[in-house]
Amino acid sequence: MTPLSLALCHFMSHTDTIIDYAGARLAVFVGENGAGKSAVASEAIEFVLFGKARLAIDDLVQWGESEMSVTLTFTHHGATYRVVRGRSLRSGGRSFLELHLQNADGWHPLTGATIAETQGQIERLLGMDHATFRSSVLLKQRDLARFVDATAAERKRILGQVIGLDVFERAEQRAKDLSRDAERKTEATRTELDRIDADIATDGIDESAVAQLESLIERAGVEAAALTNQRTDAEKKLRTLAGKLAEAQAAQADVTRLEQEIEDHKARWRRADETRKWSLAAQERASATLQRAGAIDAAAASLDEARAAVVRLEADESRLATFQRQLEEAKARYDEAIAPHEAAVADFEGKRAGIVSRTSELDASIAALKPVQCPKCGERFAADPAGLAGRLEVARQQLSKLGAPPEAPFATARYFGLLARAEGNLREHKFDAEALRRARLELIEIERLSAQAGQIEDARAALAAAQASERAATEDISVVTAAGKAAALALTAAREKVAGTEAWQSEQTALERSIATTDAALASLAETKTTAAAELAAGRARLEVIARLRARRDELAASIEKDQTEAGRYRRLATAFGVTGIPARIIESILPEFAAEANAILADTIPGWGIEMRAQRAKKSGEGVIEALDLIVLRDGTPRPFEAASGGQQTIFVLALALALSRIAGRRSGAVSHYFGLDEPEGLDINRRRMFGQALKLLAHRGDLELISLVTHNEDLSEFGDRVWGVSANGHGSVVELVAA
Repeated sequence: MTPLSLALCHFMSHTDTIIDYAGARLAVFVGENGAGKSAVASEAIEFVLFGKARLAIDDLVQWGESEMSVTLTFTHHGATYRVVRGRSLRSGGRSFLELHLQNADGWHPLTGATIAETQGQIERLLGMDHATFRSSVLLKQRDLARFVDATAAERKRILGQVIGLDVFERAEQRAKDLSRDAERKTEATRTELDRIDADIATDGIDESAVAQLESLIERAGVEAAALTNQRTDAEKKLRTLAGKLAEAQAAQADVTRLEQEIEDHKARWRRADETRKWSLAAQERASATLQRAGAIDAAAASLDEARAAVVRLEADESRLATFQRQLEEAKARYDEAIAPHEAAVADFEGKRAGIVSRTSELDASIAALKPVQCPKCGERFAADPAGLAGRLEVARQQLSKLGAPPEAPFATARYFGLLARAEGNLREHKFDAEALRRARLELIEIERLSAQAGQIEDARAALAAAQASERAATEDISVVTAAGKAAALALTAAREKVAGTEAWQSEQTALERSIATTDAALASLAETKTTAAAELAAGRARLEVIARLRARRDELAASIEKDQTEAGRYRRLATAFGVTGIPARIIESILPEFAAEANAILADTIPGWGIEMRAQRAKKSGEGVIEALDLIVLRDGTPRPFEAASGGQQTIFVLALALALSRIAGRRSGAVSHYFGLDEPEGLDINRRRMFGQALKLLAHRGDLELISLVTHNEDLSEFGDRVWGVSANGHGSVVELVAA
């Protein structure tokens, strides 16, 4: 997955931000903390692909707006896709998610019937879920530094979390819990066993205690009979009062009913008033939406023209590439044809230069000869004992025979014509890359507005519904007001009927209290009889209980042995699932791959340096080993402590480890991404930042990553980016400007 462009509309602090990566390999977003860099560079991509954000989804809508959206266009496995995700706060809130594939006819929809179905298609397309994306594509620099700065033991745990070994941590905790449960069960069984032994050791039955219990039961029966007679008399008086209060109670019921009816009328009036107010507000919102109808209709009308303009400019771009390729081919053919001729000319010029050089040397030697006098005739002449004149004549004949330089073959002239024609085509072809970029951005905006066409009809329907709701609420307020007045008059009449019943109610209360006191006394006596009877039965059954306790003791002894065996098994499982068990062996198995990935990156960034990872170290006592994860720096194969590297080199090591972790996590999940995001590298002084930026740019242009995104508040890191955006806050939101490309 490689992003091509990103559009934010009322997303967090961004009102209308469009990012065109335009083939950049290293994209840098620079600005002050809190300006909105992370929102546009990483959080927007995470939200549009997976619907995840650090804020609640309604809080992602820019303050004062009712809708937001994020649009991401990206390539994946040679195809181009577009994802649009957003949220509307209208009508109680509504989320939307769209997926499109670009083909020769434009954008083809792949959106499912539900958001969940579309989300599943996106994750299947990318081959990763949100957790895999966070561990292999979008990483925080502070998390990576934490891996390096952690203790050796802590590094193993962090690495295990990245590659998904936390399942063993949960299994270890489950085994420990089961082991503790078995041990607690054993302890409880032993406690019960001790109690049974104590019960068995008690004395036998006390016969005098049994007699006392029988006497107590008899006395309690006599007292209960007297209290029952008192209660019967009180109930007769209470029935007489009940008849007197019946009419007053009926009137009181009317009072209660009418009071509740009046409260219901008040509540209904408040609900109708709230509905009326809501309807008025809904009418205002719908009217505001209808005011944008003209802009949306204009966008829909110009959609085909905008698409056609993009297609024309893309065709010009394709022809430019064709002319450039033809020029390169013509130049290669011309160079191939002219090479033998140039070699022959060079050979001719070399021979001619040699002959001319010898001729000049012979002329100079002859001129330097000294004249001598003939001893016979006395005539003076130039002495030439070495035969320089003859050698000079031979050289002049060779120069004459050499002739003219060789002429170029006819084929070179033909290929030169092809080359000139290709250069002319390239000069004459007009292509405006900036116009293509503007046309694409304009098309995105027109498509975004056109997508809102359905909202106009929704707004008209909402306006009509709100107007009808307002009329119904107003009518309901009138009806409820009249009904409330009638209920108030009826309540006054019912209260007049209730007056004068207080004395009867006081007497009724006193009788009810007397009956309650009698019932409590009867219940106490009944409880005494029940307790005494139970104790009596318990004493008689004591011998039978002791026999059963002995049988239970034998069962508990067998249970203890079984629980101890089970606890031992769970302890062994906890050890196997623990940090020194299976997870340690898995981590050891991937360390060579981890180190190889990191060293491959280091070989491109700081040659001669490497890193080695050791999963165990011997204890100081010399007995056994410690499960850890030590980082050893290699300089030309010589091991050194990690701290021996300079601060800048340590920063490169952190970056190499980060990319290595990302690739391992991606391979383990089956997901491969050509995009990698880094958010706010920390702890870098100016020298470390320069080394970090140089290494990041080198990796962006040499590795298999097609796009690296860097978020930073350090402006000096921006010089390494292919495209650099400045992010600032102006009091109304975030402003994003392309400052370097």
